[in-house]
Amino acid sequence: MDNDNVMYFVFICVGLIAVYFLIKVIVGTVKKRSLESDGKIINIYMPNNPVEAEAIKALLDEKNIYCVIHSFHDSAYNGIWQAQTGWGVVRIYEKDKIQAEELIADFLGAKQNHEIAIQESKPEESSQAYPKNQTYFPKVMLVIGAVLILLTGIFVVNKIIKSSHKTAARDFFNRGYDAGIEKRYEDSIKYYTMAIDAGDDHQVVYYNRGLSYFHTHKYENAISDFTKAKEIAQDDDLKYYYWRCLAYQAIGDYNRAISDCARVIELVPSEKWAYGQRALLHWQKGDVNNVVADINESLRLDSEDSWNYYTLAMICYQQKKYGEALGNFARCEKLDKSQASYVTLCRYLCLFKLGRQQEGLNLLSKYLQNNKNEDWPNAIIKYLAGQINEEKLLTNSNNPDKFIDNGQKCEFFYYIGIKYWVDKNTNMAKTYFDKCLKTNGWSNYEHRMAQIELDELK
Repeated sequence: MDNDNVMYFVFICVGLIAVYFLIKVIVGTVKKRSLESDGKIINIYMPNNPVEAEAIKALLDEKNIYCVIHSFHDSAYNGIWQAQTGWGVVRIYEKDKIQAEELIADFLGAKQNHEIAIQESKPEESSQAYPKNQTYFPKVMLVIGAVLILLTGIFVVNKIIKSSHKTAARDFFNRGYDAGIEKRYEDSIKYYTMAIDAGDDHQVVYYNRGLSYFHTHKYENAISDFTKAKEIAQDDDLKYYYWRCLAYQAIGDYNRAISDCARVIELVPSEKWAYGQRALLHWQKGDVNNVVADINESLRLDSEDSWNYYTLAMICYQQKKYGEALGNFARCEKLDKSQASYVTLCRYLCLFKLGRQQEGLNLLSKYLQNNKNEDWPNAIIKYLAGQINEEKLLTNSNNPDKFIDNGQKCEFFYYIGIKYWVDKNTNMAKTYFDKCLKTNGWSNYEHRMAQIELDELK
């Protein structure tokens, strides 16, 4: 049982106790007022001793006749007053006088005499309708009981509201999850946000919303949610670092991305992804020395990872080791055919830098013969092969997704620059490489390559 349920149980118990005492107070009050409405209290009989007094009281109580025994004993005078006036008196309501007299007469065995002698000398009759020596709950108990019931009511209502919020939060979470599975990321974000507003503070809701933000390219929001999820979970699950690293990379914050990779390596030294990703980040920063160390470690852990060879080829390209770059690009394509389009483009660049322009054009033509796709990478290859013009390539680069559109514009400007360079118009080439850098397409290889080309052209 969690703390909320324990508190709920305690408050319910306190509330029930308070209700019990409050009912007693109310019943006592009602009884008191009922007695007050019965009229004046009179003396009916003066018993000779306490035994006789209790016997008469029991007789009257049995017949539901209210009575009270009043003793004349006064400890201050050591009973002197009692010796003069008698032991005490039995008092009843005036309305019960006849019935009480008959009962007492029967009790005394004197039915023939219905007049019971009552001494005239007696203390002044109390004008109060309620006996002084009757014990009742004080008014403060009524107040305390009411306060306890109020507090219990507030707690119970709060519990009900929280329960309602939890139910709503669970429903919103499920809707957000379903939307995410169906890749309706905007709807997913909306429902996860509603779940959080309804009180869902579990790490999963923040992590899942972070993924939806990531897939809609809202990387700052994604970073915030991944960080929040990690803080709530209070653990070092690698998934937080993985996705946050990619989000940092997407906005060009390479240092924080590298820090996340370093943390993963610290936690799991055999995590090959972290070495490969950190190598790529170092390359994007222009830190070639650290790239080589991380790539070698990643290859040691997995010699069949195609991306390691792709990154290694990029390093060779930057170092103008174009022959080695060609070998690594070929190894990458052999391990992963899905990279064939961009590998073909990079091999063309290497052949261009080696002065083997015609061989490069033949490579592009052969690729197009075997691949009839109408996707964006094929459009770039067609442009470099002279099959479409710049205007057509620009049209193909347009995308309704702003992030994808920006990335494709980054590639558009880079390859336009390459084409101008191939045509020996280096000034225009530099202009387009500058435009490529201004897109801030941090997650694109071409963004880093544009800087490499500008450095070479200076």
